[in-house]
Amino acid sequence: LHRKFDGQIKSATISQVPSGKYYVSILVETEHEELPQTGKNIGLDLGIKDLCITSNGEKYENPKIMKRYDIHHILRINHQVFADFEFEAYAESN
Repeated sequence: LHRKFDGQIKSATISQVPSGKYYVSILVETEHEELPQTGKNIGLDLGIKDLCITSNGEKYENPKIMKRYDIHHILRINHQVFADFEFEAYAESN
């Protein structure tokens, strides 16, 4: 495992990618503690280069896994998914 977890395993999904590698996704139910209320507000700007920039200037970088993919590849896939969605919506309306 690349990440430890505490909690009860609810399900596991095994998938194979085109390269032939197998991956397991595990759904775990965990307990969370509620954070205390501070009464302060903050603005968030979500982006591609930086995952998030807060209104007080803090920057959070995108995870390394996202940096492996070319942005043009992501945009092309996004366009294909949207085009399929539009086609399905058009087909259902006729």
